[in-house]
Amino acid sequence: MKRRENSGGGPIKRNTRYPAGRVCEAKDCTTRLSIYNQDELCAHCEEKDRLATMAAQAQERREAELMQRLLEEARG
Repeated sequence: MKRRENSGGGPIKRNTRYPAGRVCEAKDCTTRLSIYNQDELCAHCEEKDRLATMAAQAQERREAELMQRLLEEARG
């Protein structure tokens, strides 16, 4: 039996498959995940999570900057 190759001459890579019937782990999300999706979240919830993380980081930076200004003003 001849080994299958791609157009570049290398072996064909098989796509990894994950269990069928998995559901997004985000609260209240019922999206079924693809057998090719290695993540625990669907794309929509992943984006919401990423944006929430960015917003929290921005808030932390603003609070740190404010604290620094207040400390500088208190020192004189």
